[in-house]
Amino acid sequence: MFWLTVMLLGIIPAVANANGNLTIVIKNPNPYSDNQSWYSFEKKPGETVDDVAVIKNLGDQPVKAHVYAVDATSNESGSFILKLENEPRSQIGKWTTINSNDTVNVPPRGSVEVPFQIKIPDNLTPGQYFGGIVLEEVNDSPGPLDIAQAADQNGQIICCTNVLIKTRIGLRIYLTIPGTVKENLNWLDFNTLQNKTSTSFQFKIENTGNVALEPEATVEIFDSFGNQVDRFQKSLGESLPGTTITPMISWDQRPIVGSFTATASLNYRVKNQTTTVGILHGSPISGTKKVNFLIIPWEIIILAGLMLIILATGYGIYTHNKHNVKMNWEKYTVKAGENISSIAKAHGINWKHMARVNKLRAPYLLKENETLLVPKKEHHEQPTLFEEKKHG
Repeated sequence: MFWLTVMLLGIIPAVANANGNLTIVIKNPNPYSDNQSWYSFEKKPGETVDDVAVIKNLGDQPVKAHVYAVDATSNESGSFILKLENEPRSQIGKWTTINSNDTVNVPPRGSVEVPFQIKIPDNLTPGQYFGGIVLEEVNDSPGPLDIAQAADQNGQIICCTNVLIKTRIGLRIYLTIPGTVKENLNWLDFNTLQNKTSTSFQFKIENTGNVALEPEATVEIFDSFGNQVDRFQKSLGESLPGTTITPMISWDQRPIVGSFTATASLNYRVKNQTTTVGILHGSPISGTKKVNFLIIPWEIIILAGLMLIILATGYGIYTHNKHNVKMNWEKYTVKAGENISSIAKAHGINWKHMARVNKLRAPYLLKENETLLVPKKEHHEQPTLFEEKKHG
């Protein structure tokens, strides 16, 4: 038996909430900033940032909170992510000091101020740097742990795992060191990913500059005749310096079937929360990328194929039986007192089979001198296996 700790990180604008009790907010948000839900600083190398976060307890019981600073990055989908406490720190997480114990007690319906200081290295190069202040609730007397069980292919339990779930929340920190902006965004790849019901377009983008960039894609889709069938623009998230992201966007209006060509172009802007470094609007990445793809409704094709096989098999049986009747059956005149059962027995065949060949309907009454088809005496044909199942 072993411990599995699951860390859930929520980066929630304005007010972050852990387990419904704790929140962490900025004490003095910048009233002139477009977004007051995270910290944004502009400083020179060697300077110091002093600010305050506020932890609030919305519950009726005292809560202990663990507070610490970490670096940030972009995940593959292009989302801003604060790293885990045990990951290496080289930027904001390393330069930031929490000016109190890293564990604080928050009274019921009360709040605690948490001062922090960022000491910027003297030799720091221009650009943007990212991190955050993270809050994690501490439970000194945890209750029973959730049990996660695993089973083999026969349904037998093979292990049990105690799952301890921890929730953490955070406030982002954007730090800008003034200087030359290097907005180097390399567009590495563009392709399609398809499943049974959807088509998505995946981009691979590398940020080798010194600022965070927000790329936006324009996708145009053409059919095999060159007609444009759709056009849309979507954000690809956020790419921090030194990261490679592979965001995907879905084609919501895709047809059922067809051959298509998708052409994509990219624009981007610098994500910058300061006022002295300007935002670059709609900076283009030169060139476009194109990908050809097919939408094939395999489920429909397989179903149609099965239907064709069934129809072909049925027709083959029908044709075979019809040929046998033509070659091996002869006309027979019904005599007085005979019925379908006696005639079939005399010719060694199943009466239902004979009724089917002669297209007789219930109650299968025969008239004297009526003409029927019966097997030739030298060829008493028994029903095929198919016919036995159907008529036997």
